[in-house]
Amino acid sequence: MTLAYALFANHLATYVLLLLTVPSLHFIVVLEERELHERFPSEYADYCRRVPRFFPGPASPLRRADETSSGAPMRGAARSVRL
Repeated sequence: MTLAYALFANHLATYVLLLLTVPSLHFIVVLEERELHERFPSEYADYCRRVPRFFPGPASPLRRADETSSGAPMRGAARSVRL
């Protein structure tokens, strides 16, 4: 969203905001991932292997077959996590 606004506005301040926002978001994601690895070690490691961090990519047929045959929920399916 910030990138789209920066390109639309074409103003120096929006580009500076973009340069500050992206590293900040990455830092927050790294902190959250660290906590999730501590709270749910095996489940979150499995999730990280199946799901990309930032940008979704095309699902490979092999990955899709593994997820459906193992009984694991497909991407976008609702999951419940017990705390």
